[in-house]
Amino acid sequence: MPNKALRCLFPLLLCLLVLGLPFSGAAEEAEDAAQPVTGYFTERKSVREKPEASRPAGSVEAFTVVTLTPVQNGWYAYALSEDRTGYIFANDLVPEPVPEACDPWPGYCAGDVSVRCLPLFRGKSVATVPAETIFTVDGSYAEYLHVTLADGTTGYIDASLVLSADFTPKPVPPFALYVTAETAVTDTPLSTASVIGTLLPYVTYDVTGTWGDCYTVDMNGVTGYLPVSAADTVSRTETLSLALVPAGTAQYAAPGGGEDSPVEAPLLLTVAETVTEDNGDWLLLEETGLYVRAAEVSRLEADPLPGVTLYAPAEEPLRLWPDERVESTGTLSAGTLVRQRYCVGTWRLLPAETGWALLNAEGSAVTVASLGSFTAANAALWVTADTAVLLTEDGESVTLSRGDTVYLTGESDTVYHVRRGSVTGFMTAASLAPVTADTAAERLAGADLSGATVTRSALMDSAFSMLDAANAFLTRYNAITGAGVDAVLPMGVPYFWGGRSYRTVTERLPLYSTRMAWQSSPGYYVKGSAYVAGFDCVGFIRSAYSLSGAPFSGTLSELREDAYCRAGQHVWCSERHPLPDSWEEVAASLTPGDLIMVDHPGFHVMMYIGTLRSFGYTAEQLPALGAWLDMPLVIHCGGNPYYHDAFEQLIEAGDDSRLSNALPPDGGVAIAILGVPKGHEDYTVQDCGNTYRCFDIEGTCVTLFDFSQVSAYTFWHR
Repeated sequence: MPNKALRCLFPLLLCLLVLGLPFSGAAEEAEDAAQPVTGYFTERKSVREKPEASRPAGSVEAFTVVTLTPVQNGWYAYALSEDRTGYIFANDLVPEPVPEACDPWPGYCAGDVSVRCLPLFRGKSVATVPAETIFTVDGSYAEYLHVTLADGTTGYIDASLVLSADFTPKPVPPFALYVTAETAVTDTPLSTASVIGTLLPYVTYDVTGTWGDCYTVDMNGVTGYLPVSAADTVSRTETLSLALVPAGTAQYAAPGGGEDSPVEAPLLLTVAETVTEDNGDWLLLEETGLYVRAAEVSRLEADPLPGVTLYAPAEEPLRLWPDERVESTGTLSAGTLVRQRYCVGTWRLLPAETGWALLNAEGSAVTVASLGSFTAANAALWVTADTAVLLTEDGESVTLSRGDTVYLTGESDTVYHVRRGSVTGFMTAASLAPVTADTAAERLAGADLSGATVTRSALMDSAFSMLDAANAFLTRYNAITGAGVDAVLPMGVPYFWGGRSYRTVTERLPLYSTRMAWQSSPGYYVKGSAYVAGFDCVGFIRSAYSLSGAPFSGTLSELREDAYCRAGQHVWCSERHPLPDSWEEVAASLTPGDLIMVDHPGFHVMMYIGTLRSFGYTAEQLPALGAWLDMPLVIHCGGNPYYHDAFEQLIEAGDDSRLSNALPPDGGVAIAILGVPKGHEDYTVQDCGNTYRCFDIEGTCVTLFDFSQVSAYTFWHR
């Protein structure tokens, strides 16, 4: 039977040879000769080990581009790996789309976008283009663009997601900009751009155009981009016109000629006016008030800038023309602070002795001392140099002497921003040192304290320890008595209505605590809000007495009762013993530590500490207060504008997270003077709904306590 079957199959095999139908060897030859085809499937396809075999060797994902080689009867060879081939029945293979070519152009996407192998949403992702990364668009197919990435990867991106990377700026009328800190300029307006240069702070740059929300500026012939939000613009209507007047140039009292007055040395001067006469244009020079011929001078235009303080860490050359080849005419000394309000391109225009001078900002080591870059500290400092200059924001110079104190409101490595009384400005860090009790005598070295009569006591020690560290009276108390009292808190103990607990005030030393406002707190307070913890007037007095080891029993209100008056403990009271006409007599009858209780209009208590004369002050030292050296001085916890300003800055600085949601106090432990008539104060401050009449005594704000508003009083002798 088997032999018979073989005899039947032999003719069939012979026919196959004659007809040339493929068998396995012939299929391999056909595979070598066939041309590969590229396409994709719309559903997953199995890969077999051999054509028509049932055993799978792998699979091909739908919508993935594959390259196949036809072999037989709809079967195609597929490379599973470098040394392994499988077979797919591919009668449903969709040919790969051919994009329509276009001239290449740069594009980018606003967000991260997938690059697909096919112009279909279900096409497999072959790469991800990060947001604002530039690629090349070189074709399109339906709603997709064919792109080539920087690494050579090709694929398709939805055309609706692609933006043109043609960053040709939009022309604008000429104007200039400046930045307040070093700012990078990039080659494109995208976040992935490369930096091609840096703009220097407080110098002007010409704007060449805009693109989107970016300015374009010329960086040495290359267009650079920076965000509009990073720069401020300059009004060219307020430019400062300058003239470089060479030595020997004739100046005239009037345009047109006459008796001349030649310039002895070259000067850079301000042009106040241009006058045209028959014999040409004439310039009126602001500094000299004389005219020169326009043809005999060179002209510059300086752009206006907001005032900024500059600091020279090293000696810097000054020139009269914005060119490094021009000979230097002077120097900006190391450690100098100077105010800049104009610039000429990248050159800073600085006031000189007789006119103006230019400083090369690009080659200079001058740094900008901008308040915005400071970290507020609010420490007390004293002047260690014989003299030091406080340069105000307005550019005015205030000369301070050794021992003078200021409050630090902001700092950098080399320049401090400080406050002294009502004046704020910049000082060099090298001229200042922190105030401590140990340096009291050193700070007052050379001061005449021969007339000082104040004496040390435990009560005065405890009361004065609650002043701010730079307070002039704490310094003098230490220097005169040798007490060595340190401030409990560096900025002093603030006022808090209802504050009576010393433990609450000092629980975070040397930092400040906070308390919620009482429901019954008066008008200044916002119910439910946190405030910097401190004392009210009663809490301060009770704590001072308690810390000194001499607490008093009962309440302060009881001290005003008639029994104390009959016992002789009332020096004066509005009920039985009116005040004398002379405040000098009042002071002479009191002893440091005595209490003054008043209705003003609410109850308030203060402690007598002496007079200006008893603290060693003379009419020569305080000419404005020379007539009132013997008026009573008091220490109290009450209204004082120093506290509100200082703590407002401390809170805004954000250095202490505990204070971040707190509100500033409207006063604190401070010194006040009685008996000085209104109108003789140094300055007046409107603060927190109150009017304060103030004296600046060695940088300390001393307020005038207005006794005319008192309806009842008691002077209690301890």
